[in-house]
Amino acid sequence: AAVLVAGGLPLTRLELIDANDAGDRRYVGAVPDGQLDVHVIDRDTFGLASGRRLLRVLRLRSGFTRPPALTLRSEVEHRTLMGLALHDAGIRAPKPVAVSEVGPFSAVIAYDEPQGTPLSEVDGELDDARLAAIWRLAGTLHRRRLVHRQLGPSTILVDDRGGVALSRLGSGDVAADDLSLRIDLAQLLTTVALTVTSGGHKVLGMPKAVVYSHRGTYL
Repeated sequence: AAVLVAGGLPLTRLELIDANDAGDRRYVGAVPDGQLDVHVIDRDTFGLASGRRLLRVLRLRSGFTRPPALTLRSEVEHRTLMGLALHDAGIRAPKPVAVSEVGPFSAVIAYDEPQGTPLSEVDGELDDARLAAIWRLAGTLHRRRLVHRQLGPSTILVDDRGGVALSRLGSGDVAADDLSLRIDLAQLLTTVALTVTSGGHKVLGMPKAVVYSHRGTYL
């Protein structure tokens, strides 16, 4: 907390939530205008998470998972780059507002997180406005060649105004290759198909802007 306050973040309270699959310790940080999601990454937990990611890389074909970062600094820089790239693309996603080293063996990133309801908790059928917003999100990701790799029902957020956001940065990349982009789109199609109930035919009625061609471009 002291490091973030020294960096200009007006934290008034920091409460531990849990540890996640990426090897982070997650905290809720209270600031005067709301809350921040604070991730602390240390050398030991980062090493375990990187080991699991390396095993996935060895088992799966390229495109399904991102190779692990070799150092703590490179992991922090990659997460910050991904958050800023999504923000620059106009996509609502966790935005890094403070990044700092905490001694020689750990680092902290504070995110301003978007609000919304995960698709996994949406009651009833997705309406046309929300479906259109999801396909616009897909179109933006792929035009900017941003791959996410975790576009599941708990990641896609929707709000009462028909807006869509991402609850996490995923394990993505910038300047992604065509295979990774196609896998991302396939995962999103599956997520929406599982969410839509009796109106499942709407999934096939996506705008042409997000129909992906075999050459990796949009029609």
